[in-house]
Amino acid sequence: MTHKYGITDTTRRYGGRTLHQIRALRDIPRHGVTAADLGGWIEHERNLSQDGDCWIADNARVGGNANVWDNARVWGNARVWDNASVWGNANVGDNARVWGNARVWDNASVWGNANVGDNARVWGNANVGGNANVGDNAEILAPQHVLTIGPIGSEGVTVTLHRTVDGHALHVGCWQDGTIDGLMAEVERRRSDREGWDERWTAEYEALVPLLRLRANSFHAAVADV
Repeated sequence: MTHKYGITDTTRRYGGRTLHQIRALRDIPRHGVTAADLGGWIEHERNLSQDGDCWIADNARVGGNANVWDNARVWGNARVWDNASVWGNANVGDNARVWGNARVWDNASVWGNANVGDNARVWGNANVGGNANVGDNAEILAPQHVLTIGPIGSEGVTVTLHRTVDGHALHVGCWQDGTIDGLMAEVERRRSDREGWDERWTAEYEALVPLLRLRANSFHAAVADV
């Protein structure tokens, strides 16, 4: 097998592991890479396939049992970790994190400060970005399968609603794995626990609920309709 990249002697520590910077051994026009260009960082060769045009660029890091193959690209300050996989023509960049048993493939993009983890599946033409927080058993294959709104509420948090295998999941700041039906009960709990609560925060969440329901009701429509 002809190697696409080599592992340099330049190392750094991250997450308790030693990572090695890579260097291209051939051109990869798809990603604007020229032979001898330095790339990102991997823990071992299993993290990045020598086949195809997949590449890790910039300060991106891939470690643990994570792997990148086919024509996928990981760039910027992105991290792909644990048992995560990125393949096809997928694109993971900026400050995004893909971890756990998450899978990103096809033409999907994960960018910004997005966090994709647990058993999430992101594929098709899905686009997960901004401050989105996607986990659980997420199943996202179109841009409309994730909705991110923020800042909102007393703490200026981000709300992420996303499609799952059998419904939806709602993440509001540190309140994780919730549902739309449980949102206002959680708001009321925080209202009763917090001195000086501003009623406009309650009003914001009350106004948000109809939009969340409208989007969630479309999650399991035929892909061609979304």
